[in-house]
Amino acid sequence: MRIEPDGTPANDNKEPHQGEIDPELLTLLDKLEERQRKEARELASEHERAAHISGNDPATLAHREEIDYMQEERFRDERESYIHDYYRAQELKHQMSEDAARETLEHGPEQDGPKLSQ
Repeated sequence: MRIEPDGTPANDNKEPHQGEIDPELLTLLDKLEERQRKEARELASEHERAAHISGNDPATLAHREEIDYMQEERFRDERESYIHDYYRAQELKHQMSEDAARETLEHGPEQDGPKLSQ
């Protein structure tokens, strides 16, 4: 699998059609999304507790919005990183399989060691 310079998988003929996601990657992304939702809920709870303590003055609200925005950016970057790393790992796995097959063809199957005659 070829990876584009921006980290996205290339859409070569031998790759899945655009919009299809590998089930293994989908499972990873579902778990990531679940964790991120939990983090977002925890941050919202912190905001609510802080609002009870310090109130909702404009500076505090602006600060909370900035924190929320930064969290959303971090979540997006983390998701993109998961996708990039997954496809990169698939590419390396494929390359290693090809290299092993090529080496087997060139040198024959590896022996377990020298055979002793009796």
